[in-house]
Amino acid sequence: MEIRGIGETLDFYGRFTSADQEQPWFWVKDIYRYVYWFEYLALSPSYELARRHRAGADLDEKALPDDFDEVLAVYDDLGDVQHTLFRHWWRNVGLRNFGFSCEKPKVWLVGKTGDGIDPDPDLVNELGYFFEEEWLDYGEQETMILAVPVGLTNSEIANGLAEIVQRLGLEHQALKPSPAKYSLAEGRFRADALRRYHRAALYQTMNPKHPHWKVRTDAFASRDTPTETPDMEERKNLANGARRWIETARMIAENAARGSFPKYDIQPHALRFDYPDLRERIIRRYEWQDREAKRETQKLERSTRAALSVGR
Repeated sequence: MEIRGIGETLDFYGRFTSADQEQPWFWVKDIYRYVYWFEYLALSPSYELARRHRAGADLDEKALPDDFDEVLAVYDDLGDVQHTLFRHWWRNVGLRNFGFSCEKPKVWLVGKTGDGIDPDPDLVNELGYFFEEEWLDYGEQETMILAVPVGLTNSEIANGLAEIVQRLGLEHQALKPSPAKYSLAEGRFRADALRRYHRAALYQTMNPKHPHWKVRTDAFASRDTPTETPDMEERKNLANGARRWIETARMIAENAARGSFPKYDIQPHALRFDYPDLRERIIRRYEWQDREAKRETQKLERSTRAALSVGR
């Protein structure tokens, strides 16, 4: 099975749609850097145990890290990364935990009543849309829902609004900030290195019988470029380098599971990779991503056909 590095995963299973990119919540500084955090969480053995624990699995306490409560707390915030695509994870999890500069709130027309006795039948739907979309984009600010007769003059509407604000004690109330609970480590983000360590760990996992030196020669070789077989001394050096890369990937993944990324320092409570288990996990994740991507493509095609048929 072909391994999928961070770039491949983003291109085929996490790329934002053009509609996504038009949303206010998309425009977060360095948004794609969080793909790396997302993918390293998927490697972490501690984070996987947290997922299984929250799913109700009966785990051997001896297999748990000493700081499992800390990992669980991060999991409760960042959630399952095995069964979601990055763009959905970012919309549902990233906005809430990585902090974003929400769109400045503005007065929003939810809907209006009809000219007759009965209200507009779409009013309830419009109200639901406001709370499911616009209100979230505004950072869930405290909001008033008002009934304003359109027959009033502008001054009457303004005076009525001012009276309500004064009565509720809301004048000059500061907007609720949207601080980041988790943030990228400043000055430590090196995309090329992070991709290299991640790919090395994936290659070793998916090719357990290959010697370590082949991680350096095969995992990064071009399909069209034949590689020369290194001599014994070169193999030793390549193997040592590969082990360092894989160990670094493990530390990054385990630190990510504890809320720090990218952090290359030794994590004292880090668990070791269980390669057979990790291999099965990677395969299941790839298969789930393939099914989900296919499902979304089919859904989009159906929507497109329906829209075209209406326009005819």
